[in-house]
Amino acid sequence: MRHTISHTLRRASLNAGTYTRLLSTSPQVPPLNTVVLLGSTREKRIGHRVGQYLVSRLDERGGHNVTVLDPRTTGDGFFMKLMEKAHFHYKEHETIPPILDETADILRAADCFVVCTPEMNHTIAPGLTNMMNYFGSAVYSKKPS
Repeated sequence: MRHTISHTLRRASLNAGTYTRLLSTSPQVPPLNTVVLLGSTREKRIGHRVGQYLVSRLDERGGHNVTVLDPRTTGDGFFMKLMEKAHFHYKEHETIPPILDETADILRAADCFVVCTPEMNHTIAPGLTNMMNYFGSAVYSKKPS
């Protein structure tokens, strides 16, 4: 994901499509772990620009440690493929794709979510639905969005 934000980004291990950025905050209050979920996956999309705007506004506000998850680029497009098996369906002896474990850890650590998606035929974008459906409701529960 290309960005125009002037601050240095700390790249997560997932790839260039997912990044985490520590935004300024008060020393007394720990920053919120905020996950921005992008929904637009079309080639000529503008959702990533809206996502950049959201991150810049959170930066101006302060108090957020922001991670952006983009289904088109996170895990080299892993979430653009048809889901074969949800993260929570893997048994103990089965090998879980590393991108699923890494993304699940990001979602579990989140204090809140910001969903940035276009309206697609009166519903949310299929790429966003696919990415979110890999993870059970427990990773999203009791967190504001």
